Amino acid sequence: MKAMETEYYLVGYRDPKRPLIRHEGHKVYRRTMVPEQVGHNEVSSTRVPTAAHAPLPVSVEIATELAAQRGLTEEVQALQRSMVETEKAMREQYAELLRQTASVQKLREELEIERNRLRQAQTSENARESTTDISPKATAAPW
Repeated sequence: MKAMETEYYLVGYRDPKRPLIRHEGHKVYRRTMVPEQVGHNEVSSTRVPTAAHAPLPVSVEIATELAAQRGLTEEVQALQRSMVETEKAMREQYAELLRQTASVQKLREELEIERNRLRQAQTSENARESTTDISPKATAAPW
């Protein structure tokens, strides 16, 4: 195995923790161990190696964070499915409520019509009784 150095250039930036400090741009070198039989022209030291060539090791912290993110994503998706089902049930209940309200309104109208018909029947019955009670005997003066 032999060591190959890859050059990276970092541009200038401000330190996020200390905004008064500015870091100037500079070069960073990465040392990668490669087999001896690989020729110099096969692995270039001037270009950045791909992730397939030199993958970074997965740290335990990153793996834990990814697992937590996956769990949270699954929870959010389950909540979303639950909300969709709840919304569907609410819409069905609302439609049923509208149907029942229309039915109640129709029954109220029918009840009001029947009440009016009954009042008219009672009024006409009272008028008939008052006209039939008037007789010559009943209106004759007692003297």
